[in-house]
Amino acid sequence: MKAALISDGDLSQSALFARLPVIVSCEHVGMQLLSPDRFENATLLIVDLSGASREGLENLRTQLINLRHLRLLFIVTPSDRWETVQAHSFGNIEVFDRRLGFKALAQVIQEHHRKTLNASMSVQVPHATRKAVLKGSGALNEMMHACLFSERMPVKVIRSASSSVVEALEADGLKNWIKAVEQHHSATYHHSLHVAGLVVAFCEQLGWQEAAREAMAAGALIHDIGKTRIPLAILDKPGKLTECEFDLIKKHPIFGRDILNGRPEIPPQLAAMAVHHHEYLDGSGYPDGLTEKDLNEQVRVMTICDIFAAMTEERAYKKAFPLRVALAELEKMGRKLDQSLVLKFRSVVVDTDLGRIKKKPAQEKVLTGRHHN
Repeated sequence: MKAALISDGDLSQSALFARLPVIVSCEHVGMQLLSPDRFENATLLIVDLSGASREGLENLRTQLINLRHLRLLFIVTPSDRWETVQAHSFGNIEVFDRRLGFKALAQVIQEHHRKTLNASMSVQVPHATRKAVLKGSGALNEMMHACLFSERMPVKVIRSASSSVVEALEADGLKNWIKAVEQHHSATYHHSLHVAGLVVAFCEQLGWQEAAREAMAAGALIHDIGKTRIPLAILDKPGKLTECEFDLIKKHPIFGRDILNGRPEIPPQLAAMAVHHHEYLDGSGYPDGLTEKDLNEQVRVMTICDIFAAMTEERAYKKAFPLRVALAELEKMGRKLDQSLVLKFRSVVVDTDLGRIKKKPAQEKVLTGRHHN
């Protein structure tokens, strides 16, 4: 959680706050329930003063004494003198005009997250990788907005981000990419960016042309688009999912199909990755129970990378699998996956002596072109 949304009363009824957890990493906190431990992972506090009680304001003042290192954004109606005076009485704060609405507030939060991500990436992160991670994260943000507001998919942004991912992998290698995307505050965004790096590295190993690698990077950015219909509070939950929550997440390929069916700007081969990346060759996958004859090589590659990423990512509720254990699990899946591809994937991520993710030396590059995932 990087943003805390603070209000007095029923936060679900707030026109500004109610939908924010769907598209940005944040948590609702009642003004009278504030305590320092609620903000352990926050970098931004957003306060809605509408309807605030005297008790709520007093508790807010008390708690903010020890939280002055955080960015404070107060939502006010400029014509409401009481709100304006109360906001500025808290000292060094920023003000957001309520009339600008939900979409503008979401963009403010996402820009804050972008700057936080950029600052969190170590100075050792190479330029091409830093640039691509930020562009990829931006593309994911814009796709979220497109889904939420029924706008056209940001095809040019996705294409540009995908090209940058390919350039970053060529310049800096997979190890640098994975280290960089681990810094993302959102587990969901981290996963999509992680998969993007893996598929590009894998397709380079397979000798695919640059255009094909860029298409796979775009597919990775889009593959979990169905999760835009699932609140980030569930997707980024810092604990084990309930059975109901897990069942909802399993519906994301169906949601993805619903979202992309009416969007001709997204090529069918990319839409197929979003809908079918949980299908298995033996027909035991979901949502359609497809079999080997229905699943092309692009989808098979995406599925392997998606499963591997989910297993090797650390979450609050689980430790990351060691690389060799994750690879062994892929092999244990037998006929569910294309084992000829699994064998080739091993060389992408493992140095047989050290078991480490490796960066491919420049002279070797091909110049042609129940896991919670």
